[in-house]
Amino acid sequence: GGYIAHSGAVSTRDSYGMFFYNNTLLVIPMTGKELRNVMEENAAQRLTARVLNDRAYFFTKNDMNTHLIFGGINFRYDMSRPEGERVLIDGFANGRPFDPDRTYLVTVISYILGNADCGLRKWSINDALWSQQSDDAGGFIQDCIQEYIAGQTERYGSITPDMMNWKLSVTW
Repeated sequence: GGYIAHSGAVSTRDSYGMFFYNNTLLVIPMTGKELRNVMEENAAQRLTARVLNDRAYFFTKNDMNTHLIFGGINFRYDMSRPEGERVLIDGFANGRPFDPDRTYLVTVISYILGNADCGLRKWSINDALWSQQSDDAGGFIQDCIQEYIAGQTERYGSITPDMMNWKLSVTW
């Protein structure tokens, strides 16, 4: 889906159409090992490939509402490797190295935190160090999306996926 800019700003209607669930953002602490485990579960439970003429075509499987997307981290899913060894992390988009023993602050949406259908089932809102709901006078994720798109559009004239500088690949 694309982003629609109106005179340097995005209308609330457009951002709600892009992300129409009223979720809030939460920040939780997670070790690198825990993050890798969540990513490994995502690879095992949510990704599959079909090979046709020696070319792999990747698909997501199961419930799309709990399929996790990892941003800000450069990694590869190598689906030819055994389960539990498929995630190869190259570091973060900002150039920092990844350390499995270090604790990171991870932003998640309220819907998937504690959800039994994804790798974040062991965390709850009680683990959150920050909540958009309490800090932003009850705001929703659409408010953050709208502010980000408006700011990037004002600064650069448009917004593209390349501006995120994330590197993700899936191999078979």
